[in-house]
Amino acid sequence: MGGCSGQLFSDSEDGTPTGNGSLPAGLIEALDPLPASVDDRSLSRLVATAPSSDRGENFNQVPGVESVSQLGLDPDQVDWMASGAYSESRRNIVTVVGSFEADRPTLPEADMPSGSIDRSDGRLILARSPQPSEASTVRATATDAIDGDLSLSDDVRLALTKVSDARYLIVTPSFNGAEQTMYDRTVDGLQSAVFGISRHDQLRIRVDAAGTFTDASAYEREAFVDLVTGVVQRHHTSVTVERDDRVAVASFTASAPTQEVRERQPDIMMTTTYSSGGAAELAVQIRNTSETPIDPSTLTVLVDDEPRDGVFDGHFAPGEPVSIEADPLSVVAVEWADPQTDYEVVLSTELVVDGVTFEDDYERATQSLTMTYTGETTLTDLEQLAVEVYSGESESTYDDSERQFTLSERHETLDAGDTISVPDVSLGDRVAVTASYEYENGNKAYSGETRIHTFHTRAPGSFTFQHEDESALVYEGDPVDPGNYEVTVGGQRPETTLTDAHETLEDGDRLPIDGEAGAQVVVAWVGEGGRSTVYSGYIRPSVEFVIVRSRDTLTLAYRGDETFDADAFAVQVGHEDLGAVFAEEDETLEDGDTVSVDLPEGPWSTVVRWTELDESLVVSHSSPHDMLQFQLEGASLTFVGRGEWPSGEFEITVDGESVTGFGDTATKGDTVDLGADTGSDVTVTWHYDGGTTYPVFSGTINPPVDFGFEYDEPAGQLTITSVTPTSLDASILDVHFLGESRDTYPYRWAGAYDTVEKGDSITVAVPESAQDVVVEYPKWDESTVYSLDENRKRST
Repeated sequence: MGGCSGQLFSDSEDGTPTGNGSLPAGLIEALDPLPASVDDRSLSRLVATAPSSDRGENFNQVPGVESVSQLGLDPDQVDWMASGAYSESRRNIVTVVGSFEADRPTLPEADMPSGSIDRSDGRLILARSPQPSEASTVRATATDAIDGDLSLSDDVRLALTKVSDARYLIVTPSFNGAEQTMYDRTVDGLQSAVFGISRHDQLRIRVDAAGTFTDASAYEREAFVDLVTGVVQRHHTSVTVERDDRVAVASFTASAPTQEVRERQPDIMMTTTYSSGGAAELAVQIRNTSETPIDPSTLTVLVDDEPRDGVFDGHFAPGEPVSIEADPLSVVAVEWADPQTDYEVVLSTELVVDGVTFEDDYERATQSLTMTYTGETTLTDLEQLAVEVYSGESESTYDDSERQFTLSERHETLDAGDTISVPDVSLGDRVAVTASYEYENGNKAYSGETRIHTFHTRAPGSFTFQHEDESALVYEGDPVDPGNYEVTVGGQRPETTLTDAHETLEDGDRLPIDGEAGAQVVVAWVGEGGRSTVYSGYIRPSVEFVIVRSRDTLTLAYRGDETFDADAFAVQVGHEDLGAVFAEEDETLEDGDTVSVDLPEGPWSTVVRWTELDESLVVSHSSPHDMLQFQLEGASLTFVGRGEWPSGEFEITVDGESVTGFGDTATKGDTVDLGADTGSDVTVTWHYDGGTTYPVFSGTINPPVDFGFEYDEPAGQLTITSVTPTSLDASILDVHFLGESRDTYPYRWAGAYDTVEKGDSITVAVPESAQDVVVEYPKWDESTVYSLDENRKRST
């Protein structure tokens, strides 16, 4: 945030707030169209700002408008902007007032629901609703509220007047509602709160938080200060509080450098490389990921709080890596000092955990686990390492020193070959070794932890339940005696058991399941080590919901032989739960019945749930992303999405030239032979609603890209080997774990190869709690997904 200087209040403790007692005329005009409620949903959050080119980007935006420039306006043309949110309904009203003509703001009106915009000279109103057809009603509610007065309670007005000099305001009108997600605590007697924010200097903002209480006696200083400082969540100065009867105003400054300072801050990335055998080598690599060189004199590298000299050799160019040696469990930090101000910041910290490895020996019969340390470096600071046992039924550890302890409680040091015994580890439990660290820079403290080793006790093999064609349990895993498993359907043993169907259970073996829709199917391991559930699910009703989208609506068609009560299925579109929409049309649901619903703004998906169980069961899930899916295999293009689509809506091109597409319609499995050569570019564009286009596929005809995987779970390492029959450019071949920040992974292949040939491999460390890894070759839009939990490739 940027801009306004000067203090709004005196610094005297328990003084009287000195706000000017009145509100700016422009603010009143901006707040005037915001009603107290919309469709019986109360105003839950209000943000208002007086934009200025001097105050920075955060003063020029409110929820719903990213910046005044998005509206085609200059900050000097806008006096105030305000945005009101109404409960959890995602109904939102934005107002803009200033000196501009009615047609001056530029908006993508073609993409906005009809009736959602109100224009007049000097005022713009934008209305949003989960259902586009309701946006005009929300807008009408806003225009009807314009009367020169504010639809705010006396409590809110009283708090606003105490911070009226601020130019960025965040208002919580009432603490009686359930949706106050910006607060992590409650304060008894607090009715409303207003945060007034101003620029103090280049590095700090001034925050004045006014709270209105039921009466003066309800105020409790510590609780109120904890609430308002907890919202800011950044380092702040000591807080002064001023009182005026039942209004309290807490004032402080908080760290918040201007955009100009933040833009000078460079970007770096740190990774750890480790090679074992003989003399182990451990190094932390620091890479300049900025687009410009970094002045090394502004950087300080510290290892366990000790500065390292001569790291950068006088320069640090874009993309350039430098390496420093560091011991396991040390903390490496890179700090940057702004050469133009006193601003200092920690750019990155790295807890070095590579080389801290363990091997596991689990005795299923005695339920005991022995972990052997296999690292080549003696570990001395064992306070950093903790062992925790997580129950298969819970993410929390037992309140038991045997199941949650630091290694310092068992060892003074840890050398290769030392063991750690963990008793009473049941099937389904997870044992984790976690490394933690703390790091301080001035008044700021940084801390974190990394799970460096995990052992998950599982029963041999796993099961999936397939509903297509014949309902059946499918076994995946090594051969095993089927007598080790017990299957129940609706709490009863099926007529045919696993031992009846198979002498030995092998990968891919099936057990047909016959039962009523809604019956629970459970597979339990009952062999050595005790009972453990390995699969639990429900038999879904044999139904299908075909979904067809037009511009503003979705039509859901029921397909199934069985007739249901129409209220047996609930529909959710995006974040809006529409409930039993089929029941609005008829009492029963039969094959071919349809219902149409409005398409919400923004990203959406459609979920249909069967609600006749104690817990609803998802029977259909669709979105544009998965409904319109194509797959290119050689020169053949196959539709692999959902639903039935008129083929005339799809334009297929090969190297920019249109080719003949599918038949009258495109359904899953339909294929087009493109007759094109390797290297040809293929695109599919969806044309709908009178000419609107939506690209749904692009790819290049190429040999299949594929990889092999070898996961060493105890060591936390994954070896990836290319089995692609052609060369791949290593500089664009990405490896990343789902949920991992993109900045951390582009160099994994490029660090080892220029060109990746068939048989080439790399070994990477597996991050904490990772479940899936993706190897992606964007040049050909190809990727391979590997499931760490299931120890197999899930898709290519």
